[in-house]
Formats: sequence, C-alpha cells, structure tokens
Amino acid sequence: MPVPPSLHRTGRLLRAPLLAALALFALAGCDEEGLGLNGEYVATVSGDVNADYTGEAYYTVFDNGSGPVFALLFFRGDLFDNDEDEYAYVALWREGDRPGTGVYPIESAQTAPAAFAASYADLVDADTPEASGPVLTATEGVLTLTHFEAGFLSGSFRFDGHGLYLPETNAFIDAAVDGTFEARYLAPGVLFSLPIDFQFD
Repeated sequence: MPVPPSLHRTGRLLRAPLLAALALFALAGCDEEGLGLNGEYVATVSGDVNADYTGEAYYTVFDNGSGPVFALLFFRGDLFDNDEDEYAYVALWREGDRPGTGVYPIESAQTAPAAFAASYADLVDADTPEASGPVLTATEGVLTLTHFEAGFLSGSFRFDGHGLYLPETNAFIDAAVDGTFEARYLAPGVLFSLPIDFQFD
C-alpha cells in the first residue's frame, strides 16, 4: 500500500523580506527567458475526494545528489499562501532535465521509460498530529507537454491516486486528479524554502 507523504519537516518558512527576494529571483529565471509572470493551472479531483483548484503553476530542476530531477508543481492560490500549517498542491516529477514536448506515463513504480511519479495533498494543521485532509500517490496516468516558449511550459495531466484521508490511517481512498497548466520556471531555492516535504524519491 502506498505510504502517505511525511507531515513533518525540519525548518521554518523564511521571513517575508527574504521570501520576496527569492520570489524576484524566481521570476528572473535561471536559464529561461520568461515573461515576468506567474504560471497558472486549473485542476479537478474526483472520486472519494471532490474538489476544484486554481492557482500558481511552476516547474523546476534541482539536484538530488545523484543528478538532476525535473518537477512540476501546482499550488492552490499563491505559492506563498502554502505554509507548514496549511497547504494544497499537485506535484509530478522524474529524474533528468526538463523534457521536451510529448506524452509521458505516470506510474507509481516508474518502470516505463521516462515515467513520472505524482502526488496530491490538501492538508490543514499539517504540522501537527491532528493533520486533516487527503494525501494521494499516483498509481497510473498521463502527462502531456504541449508547448514551451519564453520560459513557460504548457500541457495537461491526469492520474489515478490512492492514499488516505487523514487523520484516518486505516481506511484507504481513491481519486482521479486532472488539470491543464502553463507553468513558469521556479528556482529550486524558492521551492525548498517552503516547509513542505514533497517526497521527491
């Protein structure tokens, strides 16, 4: 059975002035041109969980110690509205640099060539033992990357997920997550300033 992502992480959200500086660095990009705008997405969760989301969409490439990892991240509302107490996100990732346009499988075991892993969480009181909300790990699905221009990566995704609705720990739930996006480059330092353990492994 899939194990829900960790609900605890050492560290605290950086103070506002530093976050603002990091955000400006993120908008400047790294090796991408960019338009100086945040990315956006819309997504729907259906099944044992039913919810609609809109917010900011980002992609990044970071080094996990063994090489580069590419990640797509979709946050409810503004990126910095998500903190150690309350957050909602969808994440997709795989080893390697930013991929080109095309269709990529999403798998729990990532056994297919170029397969992505994915997860979804929507938690309140996330930094306490009373954390409440759904936490899902993708079992199968598809990520489609359709266009890349001026630092923005566009596409769509859909995956079936399996997990828990915390604080319950012995009754599993299933739901489908699907959405469309135009994601903006985000510097890894900004992503990892958030006190959220995305379980990129």
